[in-house]
Amino acid sequence: MMDMRGIEALGWPTISMILLLVVYFSIRIAGKAGYNPFLGLLILVPPVNLILVWLFALSEWPVLKDAEGTGSNSAQGE
Repeated sequence: MMDMRGIEALGWPTISMILLLVVYFSIRIAGKAGYNPFLGLLILVPPVNLILVWLFALSEWPVLKDAEGTGSNSAQGE
Protein backbone atom coordinates (compact mmCIF):
# COMPACT_ATOMS: atom_id res chain seq x y z
CA MET A 1 0.00 0.00 0.00
CA MET A 2 1.23 3.50 -0.81
CA ASP A 3 2.13 5.88 2.00
CA MET A 4 -0.20 8.91 1.74
CA ARG A 5 2.09 11.22 3.72
CA GLY A 6 4.41 11.46 0.72
CA ILE A 7 1.59 12.62 -1.55
CA GLU A 8 0.38 15.15 1.02
CA ALA A 9 3.89 16.54 1.43
CA LEU A 10 4.16 16.92 -2.33
CA GLY A 11 0.70 18.49 -2.54
CA TRP A 12 1.17 21.52 -0.28
CA PRO A 13 4.24 22.93 -2.05
CA THR A 14 2.52 22.42 -5.39
CA ILE A 15 -0.65 24.16 -4.24
CA SER A 16 1.41 26.99 -2.77
CA MET A 17 3.29 27.50 -6.03
CA ILE A 18 0.09 27.52 -8.06
CA LEU A 19 -1.49 30.01 -5.65
CA LEU A 20 1.55 32.29 -5.86
CA LEU A 21 1.48 32.15 -9.65
CA VAL A 22 -2.24 32.97 -9.75
CA VAL A 23 -1.74 35.98 -7.47
CA TYR A 24 1.33 37.14 -9.41
CA PHE A 25 -0.43 36.97 -12.78
CA SER A 26 -3.62 38.59 -11.48
CA ILE A 27 -1.55 41.52 -10.16
CA ARG A 28 0.24 41.83 -13.52
CA ILE A 29 -3.04 41.66 -15.47
CA ALA A 30 -4.70 44.30 -13.29
CA GLY A 31 -1.72 46.61 -13.71
CA LYS A 32 -1.56 46.16 -17.48
CA ALA A 33 -5.30 46.78 -17.76
CA GLY A 34 -4.83 50.18 -16.10
CA TYR A 35 -6.26 49.29 -12.71
CA ASN A 36 -4.43 49.40 -9.39
CA PRO A 37 -2.19 46.30 -9.47
CA PHE A 38 -3.10 45.37 -5.91
CA LEU A 39 -6.66 44.87 -7.10
CA GLY A 40 -5.31 41.52 -8.25
CA LEU A 41 -4.99 40.43 -4.61
CA LEU A 42 -8.78 40.25 -4.48
CA ILE A 43 -8.47 37.02 -6.45
CA LEU A 44 -7.87 35.37 -3.06
CA VAL A 45 -11.33 36.33 -1.69
CA PRO A 46 -13.77 33.68 -2.94
CA PRO A 47 -16.96 35.66 -3.74
CA VAL A 48 -15.03 38.72 -4.84
CA ASN A 49 -12.84 36.84 -7.33
CA LEU A 50 -15.86 36.09 -9.53
CA ILE A 51 -16.87 39.76 -9.48
CA LEU A 52 -13.28 40.70 -10.30
CA VAL A 53 -13.25 38.42 -13.34
CA TRP A 54 -16.55 39.92 -14.52
CA LEU A 55 -15.16 43.42 -13.99
CA PHE A 56 -12.12 42.67 -16.13
CA ALA A 57 -14.16 40.91 -18.80
CA LEU A 58 -17.08 43.30 -19.18
CA SER A 59 -15.77 46.78 -18.39
CA GLU A 60 -13.71 49.00 -20.65
CA TRP A 61 -10.16 48.98 -19.37
CA PRO A 62 -8.68 52.35 -18.34
CA VAL A 63 -5.56 51.68 -20.39
CA LEU A 64 -7.70 51.32 -23.53
CA LYS A 65 -9.52 54.57 -22.76
CA ASP A 66 -6.14 56.32 -22.50
CA ALA A 67 -4.92 54.74 -25.72
CA GLU A 68 -8.04 55.86 -27.60
CA GLY A 69 -7.68 59.37 -26.21
CA THR A 70 -4.02 59.73 -27.19
CA GLY A 71 -4.65 58.15 -30.58
CA SER A 72 -7.31 60.71 -31.48
CA ASN A 73 -5.16 63.60 -30.22
CA SER A 74 -2.18 62.55 -32.31
CA ALA A 75 -4.40 62.21 -35.40
CA GLN A 76 -5.75 65.74 -34.91
CA GLY A 77 -2.25 67.17 -34.54
CA GLU A 78 -1.13 65.87 -37.95
